[in-house]
Amino acid sequence: MGHITKRFRLIFKTCLATGILLTIVLTGFAQQLSLQVLKTQLQKSSPDSNRVKILLQTGEFYLSKNQADSAQTYSLSAQNLGTKLGYLQGLGNSYILAAKTFALRKDKKNSYQQAQKAIDHFVTNKLFTNAAEATMALDLLHQQLEGEDFIVKAGYWKKAAALFRQAGAKEREASVLKEQGDFLQLMGRNDESVAVLKNSLAIYQSINYNRLQGIYDLLGNVYGSLGNYKEAIKYGLLAVKTAEAVNDTTMQLCTIYNRLGLTYYFTKQFPLAQLYFEKSLAVAEKYNDYGSIVLLTNNLAVIYLKYNQLEKALKVLKKLEKNHPPQNNDELATLDALLLNVYVLLNRYEEAKVYCDKQLEISKKIDQHSGPQELVQHAIAMFYIKFTQDKPAREHIALFRALSQEHHKLANLAKSYLLTFQLDSTEAKYADAIAAYKKYTTLSDSLLNEKKSQEIAQLEIQYQTEKKDKELKIKEQNIQLLTKQEQLQKANIKQERITRNLIIAGAVLLALLLGLNYNRYRLKQRVNKQLQVQQNEISQKNRSLNNLVNEKDNLLEEKEWLMKEIHHRVKNNLQIVISLLNTQSNYITNDVAFNAIRESQHRMQSISLIHQKLYQSENLALVDMQAYINDLINYLRESFDTGTRIIFETDIVAAEFDVTRAVPLGLILNEAITNSIKYAFKDGGEGKISVSMQISDHDTYVLTVKDDGPGIATDGDITKSKTLGMSLIRGLSKQVGGTFKIETDNGVKVIIEFTADKFIKAI
Repeated sequence: MGHITKRFRLIFKTCLATGILLTIVLTGFAQQLSLQVLKTQLQKSSPDSNRVKILLQTGEFYLSKNQADSAQTYSLSAQNLGTKLGYLQGLGNSYILAAKTFALRKDKKNSYQQAQKAIDHFVTNKLFTNAAEATMALDLLHQQLEGEDFIVKAGYWKKAAALFRQAGAKEREASVLKEQGDFLQLMGRNDESVAVLKNSLAIYQSINYNRLQGIYDLLGNVYGSLGNYKEAIKYGLLAVKTAEAVNDTTMQLCTIYNRLGLTYYFTKQFPLAQLYFEKSLAVAEKYNDYGSIVLLTNNLAVIYLKYNQLEKALKVLKKLEKNHPPQNNDELATLDALLLNVYVLLNRYEEAKVYCDKQLEISKKIDQHSGPQELVQHAIAMFYIKFTQDKPAREHIALFRALSQEHHKLANLAKSYLLTFQLDSTEAKYADAIAAYKKYTTLSDSLLNEKKSQEIAQLEIQYQTEKKDKELKIKEQNIQLLTKQEQLQKANIKQERITRNLIIAGAVLLALLLGLNYNRYRLKQRVNKQLQVQQNEISQKNRSLNNLVNEKDNLLEEKEWLMKEIHHRVKNNLQIVISLLNTQSNYITNDVAFNAIRESQHRMQSISLIHQKLYQSENLALVDMQAYINDLINYLRESFDTGTRIIFETDIVAAEFDVTRAVPLGLILNEAITNSIKYAFKDGGEGKISVSMQISDHDTYVLTVKDDGPGIATDGDITKSKTLGMSLIRGLSKQVGGTFKIETDNGVKVIIEFTADKFIKAI
């Protein structure tokens, strides 16, 4: 989702940087006058600094008309008069104009030489602001002559920031640092980018500058690239707050909303991602920005598909297709792939067939190795799987898998094996289905470790950068040492003479002290022998102790590894059983048997989640109940396809339980929530299910599952019901040493109370 955003931002930053540089270079010449007016002013002017400015303006005019010879003539005139008058700023600007004329002729050597001459001139005369602007002009010349190079640009802007600092121009310094930080991010040097951007922010804050939304947005974006989503959200929200406070309604606000939405998307906070994508789209539509509208509509469609809001996704994609039709084949391929996915999920064969045919045709026109081609092959494969066409489905799965491997996208590679599993399952090829599913789970698990690998690579880059910086500093120090070597040699000669005299005097004194020291030496020798014996004994004991400690650490590490492997294998085995049950359920026509299998799947999934949590966490003994309960609710929501008709509210105290306590509580929750979904909201009814776990007095936990359905009409004690679900809850409540009761006023409320013991760790 983020690759299109990065491309638009790169183009925008290049144009912005060029615009800033042009503004700097043409300072004082912002309103270009006609040639006749300039020549009239030149004739009437006196030989003073104002004439130098008019000469430079006239040269700029000819430069804009690509007349390098005439521009150079006026540059030399301005240079001669500036030298005669001692007009330092005009003289330096004449060098810049000369550099631009040489650049127009593609004369790199003389162009760079004149620009550097201007910088040196301004620095020598302590005109640091002009020197900084000349440095940025040199960057523009480099871009004109040799193309965009972010490494070179970052170097020039770093020097410009230092010069603005010397001039005391804090706002200009902060602005340049901000742009430098953005260029560093584009180069992948994210840690350096954060340091530079924070320096810029501090300078802005020191001068009470209030339009900080841009730099907050950049910081949030860089932290997102580093995987530090907590800081990314923090600065993204600051950008939104600041932009709204200063009434910023420009396209910058569109970018701020979109980046914050992407951060929430990557952290799986999809409702918030949807909110900010919608806000960003509103700004883009206000300015009719085609590229942003296409990007944000695709983002929203992906969010709607995540929530199974298929009609919403179809509506926004059709609106995009009508109001902003694709302008190239890649955009057409992306849009049609999303529409094909929607129609497949809606089980609308006729419409899906139309878009499948369009995808087959467009796939021949676009780059066979591109990202859009990967989307096309995935969408076509889904269509053929959905409508049971084996041979073409396998062909397009193979193409999708090959592109995923070529692009090094583990997530899509895992999806390709999931598609194979679905296809083999429908055709009752169970052995092949299991093999494909194992590959899918293996790749999914490897994705969990990919972020850690990226962090290690980032640390390696940071280490190498710091190493090179240290080497440069050492070289500079060596140069300084060489320049002082002669002085040190003279000082050494003098010092040697003094030393010689001191040695003679010292030798006499030493002879007197030797006798005394020899006597003390003999005494110390006897004491040292005794201490040495004691030291040897202590060292021997320390070595023995260290061996024991090392042996203990090795055993602990081996135990931890074995525990993780056990939990991992238990989780995978449960998933395989769940998948087999799911496949078996497709061939069962008896509703009672079908429901029994589905309920068994849910119970095993509740146990599988616990083992997944354990092997993914650092603590192998305790389960984080907050995360586990939320994951269990999300699984049941998706399994029963409740969409938005049933709202889930949670209020879970922070606690960690061991497996013997977590498993029965997970099964109790599964039974209670499943009953509420099935019986409290029949026939697509809407409502709310609340799940709470709080701690009361005397370390007693209270687990509650409540719905606002019609309740249960009964005169007896429902807790003594002989149904399987009620029997499970009753038995599991006893297993955790708790009590179980049900209240039926205003819905059904299941209450489990149990006492904390040594197996529970409250946070």
